[in-house]
Amino acid sequence: MSVSKNRMITALPGILGFLTILSVLTWAKPCTGTLTLSSGMEVPMACYYLKIAAFAVSVILISLSLSGITQKHLSALPVIICGLMLAALTFSGIGGIRICAGDVCSGNACGSGSGIFSTGGMPCHTTAVFLRVIGLLTALCGCISLYDPEKQL
Repeated sequence: MSVSKNRMITALPGILGFLTILSVLTWAKPCTGTLTLSSGMEVPMACYYLKIAAFAVSVILISLSLSGITQKHLSALPVIICGLMLAALTFSGIGGIRICAGDVCSGNACGSGSGIFSTGGMPCHTTAVFLRVIGLLTALCGCISLYDPEKQL
């Protein structure tokens, strides 16, 4: 790959990480409401923890990208893993935090989490779609950085 294409591929995970941080804080905010437990305590919804985890993975992506720019080589495997983690966070199961199961907010469940791309349902559904797309694009970027035309037959 030429040097300019290599730098662009190296910078792309950082840009996607920055875009993810911006999105979960502004236009694709997850729910910010709380759930009331039977004991009377209020706890944040799962979406809150999804936002925190996406923020942390995005910081890792930005640091990997900056490291790749300074070393002129992107570590592909950590980028692929971070991309898959971003997508997997939105599903329930092993390693996933999941999102709210409901289709429509009820009571104080959504709080003020509706972003500008909200579809009228629960805002965390918009966040989940965005994180899945960004995660897959990040993993694809890591796979592209593995390709070296000079090593082909």
